[in-house]
Amino acid sequence: MQRQFDLHVHSWYSYDATVSPERVFGAAEAAGVTAVAIADHHNMDGFEAFAAAAREYPAVRWVPAMEASVGTDFGGFDVVALGVPPDAPRRLAEVVDEFRRWMRTFNRRLLVGFEALGVPFAREQAQEMLSGWRPGPAKAIQGEVRLPNVGLKAWLIERGVIAGEDAFSPLIQKAFERADGRPPLPRAEDVLPRFQAVGAALILAHPGGFLARHGPDELDALIRQTGV
Repeated sequence: MQRQFDLHVHSWYSYDATVSPERVFGAAEAAGVTAVAIADHHNMDGFEAFAAAAREYPAVRWVPAMEASVGTDFGGFDVVALGVPPDAPRRLAEVVDEFRRWMRTFNRRLLVGFEALGVPFAREQAQEMLSGWRPGPAKAIQGEVRLPNVGLKAWLIERGVIAGEDAFSPLIQKAFERADGRPPLPRAEDVLPRFQAVGAALILAHPGGFLARHGPDELDALIRQTGV
């Protein structure tokens, strides 16, 4: 029997996704996928929900995972830690807490930059967006997470702050330039060994994006630095 895998999926426990765990497993089963890694950004808050959903869909194996954005000598990159143990949320709680602090700092600096640029998106709008965007179970566990790119981009376009999607990233960059810069990501050498210590396999989340910005030699250097 042919087996299919999807090792990079998000659920509504990720700041940039809205899909329930049950829907993830249902879609995987419908597509003939036999194993799925739900690697939400910067947290493992959904592990209990994923385990429960996996019991409802026994044909789909759940691979515990997390996606982390880390700083390297080549800039920031996303790494997926695959196959973490079920008790990883407890064992790696300090790592997750560090990312929570980073996300809150990200939001605050962005709002400072927006104010400096005259963009009418302040704390009130941020709270409204986070409250409306985050599904109940995730919001109750996580509190404040990073503002979602999709929701923020749509808000800015709808109100005429930017003309289209191509103007989104330049605006965000300008905002951070007016607010002491984008907050530095947790360093790869501080974060990734913690995942390796609990038995996780590390993979570069978007290798095509790295190669578009750098080259094979730099990729080899990144692998040596990070262990991905």
